[in-house]
Amino acid sequence: MKKLITLFVLISIKMFSQNYAVSEIPEELKKDANYVVRNNSSEYIIKAENNIELKKKIIISILSKAGEGGSYVYIPYDKYSKISDVKI
Repeated sequence: MKKLITLFVLISIKMFSQNYAVSEIPEELKKDANYVVRNNSSEYIIKAENNIELKKKIIISILSKAGEGGSYVYIPYDKYSKISDVKI
């Protein structure tokens, strides 16, 4: 039974894991590229009429020294916004 549970856990991890290895990028995307955006998603969660939570996920693979500009993080805000949690 213990082996069955271990097997199930390993299969689950493999099914839900994401592979962002540079070797998985098609060659036509890497040609003449400094960096490749692998994932860029936004999720808006409306908690109340005046409370909206935004979750952004951006995954970038830097391919050359010239692509280091793609690694900079910019978080816009104004007097109406509140930033409470940032993970980089």
